[in-house]
Amino acid sequence: MLKPKIGICTAILEGFNLDEDDSFAYQADLIEASKKLGFEVVAATSLIASLQQARQAARLFNDRDVDAFVLLFGTFTDDKKVMPLLQDIDKPLIMWATDYNAYNVSITGSQNVIPVAYELGLDYHYIYGRFDDRTALEDYRRFVRACAVKNRLKQSNIGYVGGHPSIMTSLGIDQLAVKQTFDVNLIDFGNEHIVLAREKIAPDRAKREWNTFKQLAAKVETSEQNGLEAAATHLCILDMVKKHGLHAVSINCFPHFKGKVCLSIAKLNHMGIPAACEGDLNATIMMYILHLLSGRAVSNGDQMKVLKLDTPQNSLMFSHCGAGAFSLAKDQKEVTIHDDYETGKGAAVFFPQRIPGQVTVTNLMGTSYGYKMFMARGKALDSDLMDHYQGNPINIAFPFNIRELLARVAQGGFGHHWNIGYGDHMQELIHLCNLNGIDYTTMDAVEWRPR
Repeated sequence: MLKPKIGICTAILEGFNLDEDDSFAYQADLIEASKKLGFEVVAATSLIASLQQARQAARLFNDRDVDAFVLLFGTFTDDKKVMPLLQDIDKPLIMWATDYNAYNVSITGSQNVIPVAYELGLDYHYIYGRFDDRTALEDYRRFVRACAVKNRLKQSNIGYVGGHPSIMTSLGIDQLAVKQTFDVNLIDFGNEHIVLAREKIAPDRAKREWNTFKQLAAKVETSEQNGLEAAATHLCILDMVKKHGLHAVSINCFPHFKGKVCLSIAKLNHMGIPAACEGDLNATIMMYILHLLSGRAVSNGDQMKVLKLDTPQNSLMFSHCGAGAFSLAKDQKEVTIHDDYETGKGAAVFFPQRIPGQVTVTNLMGTSYGYKMFMARGKALDSDLMDHYQGNPINIAFPFNIRELLARVAQGGFGHHWNIGYGDHMQELIHLCNLNGIDYTTMDAVEWRPR
């Protein structure tokens, strides 16, 4: 589960009858509020009233690798005295002003520093409010979580196996652009790494692993040979993950690995290691982001199918071949392992995703000018409309007309792979896009009235 690490310091101006001693209590209250939000707190040991104290706080926050830091304005503030906090820390800055005491002139103090942060081109976020203000705290929580995701990406290794399918040009990537935007470490492999490593997996080890797969399903309708090959494939990919410390994996299955890596991708996602098929590295990164935000497995789908149109609960079905995380099944009784339905070879996992709840639906695309993200909020339904649909279908109702969604997807040039995470993570994603220079499109501005 994502546990953001936040630095906290408080700036004051001494000697001007601003009741600066109040700031000791202000910082203590903000620390307590941050802990209640689930943050790990790194607090400056003294109030910031001098360059030396600002430098000490900057060193502390850098040494502890905070995800972001708060500059709380206890009083009006000398902008030059806090300059090390602005210039020496390469992490997002939160400037927080309050109105506890009119003599503090906290808001005015923040406005003395804001123009400096702006002209320096800093990633900063402004919050006004008391430490029991729900609106301020929710704004704080979401921004800090986005900062934590940004920092986790920087620390992450992502496996890129086999490139992308030749028939899907839009899935091609510029590795330098990926590095520049997300700062992840890409580790390249060819599909031959899997083929060669699979041959070295001991038969008894593959047998034990195949038994663990069978325990996750209610029905197994594939051959023992297919199952053992899928288990050996998973073990060599898992060995790759452990050896290289991978946090997520992209695997190109098309065309020769179709049905050969489905069970492994399903198991990796079930284990908390986001994995995408068809060589979609962008989907892998998006799944990893949603996994960090939700703490749950993420659905990777395409095959949009209109189930209900122009109704108060119009919906789309998303599905993919059969590589959904086992934990996305509402009931193990609905999980079946059988031959890949597209090729008739290999083995895949099939079940309808019926776990109801709010979801965030996303699409991440690389372009010639950078990255862009589409996001929308919907509600996953416990639906029986997908009973006989192969793959891992999920039915999502949207609070707007899906004609508008499809039109906006087309107008924005978005692709066919969709990642769906449980929970409302829209604001965190917007913050992350702003922090990482990603263009984004949302459906929030769309109001729909049934015709």
